[in-house]
Amino acid sequence: MVERVVVCWEASGVARMRGLLELGNQPWQDEPRSGYPVNRVKAFIGHYITAWGSSAAERRRSRVELWQRQGRFSQAVLYPQTDGRDTYFVATSAAAARLLTKNRDQFLLAATGRPEVNGAAFDGMVHAGPEIMLAVDAARDAESPPEPIRHGIGFRLRLPYERPKLTAVRLNGHRLPEHDTDGWRSWQANGYTQVQINVPPAKSANQDLYLITCEYEPDVVRRIGWTPPPAVRQRLRQRGRAE
Repeated sequence: MVERVVVCWEASGVARMRGLLELGNQPWQDEPRSGYPVNRVKAFIGHYITAWGSSAAERRRSRVELWQRQGRFSQAVLYPQTDGRDTYFVATSAAAARLLTKNRDQFLLAATGRPEVNGAAFDGMVHAGPEIMLAVDAARDAESPPEPIRHGIGFRLRLPYERPKLTAVRLNGHRLPEHDTDGWRSWQANGYTQVQINVPPAKSANQDLYLITCEYEPDVVRRIGWTPPPAVRQRLRQRGRAE
């Protein structure tokens, strides 16, 4: 649909168009870089698959590739979600998608058997929490032939605290460094701490399973309707001090 804009004189039309175009040269309210908010290509309860890249051209190439394939991606999180930890699991092939089952122990057994997964670290993180199952969003087109992700991929978490202390961000059980293109970074926006995980093309081209885990310490104490049992909270505190 084409919408007409009526102006009384040419200078008014130019000013309006300049204002619209200038929006693309400013950071959007929940993005760290300038540009329009078009880089989140798939969502699942506050978790997002995003384009990768340090430049607009790189993000555009990544975004086009991911948009074309996002129907093949399966997603999951550990459930019920709780304070102090967040998870996001993404499979980009049919073989990897079969690992994302509702049964937590069955999923854990299959995932820790994969060669790219640090089984001990991932198993310890999962068992340290109170979650009892996986919430799974299966791909619409999971059986398509697998294709490598050639232009990188990113993932976005939203932690519901303004200044939490991030103690460990991991991919497949391996701790990630804080880095713009091959690791994680965070910023505050829209009432959340946004955590972005970036996987460069050299790694995404050889990977079809992304097990994102984030451990953090909230900056405020809130009363909520459900909390982990005392024994689980104690284990989480001891784990944070040990690391």
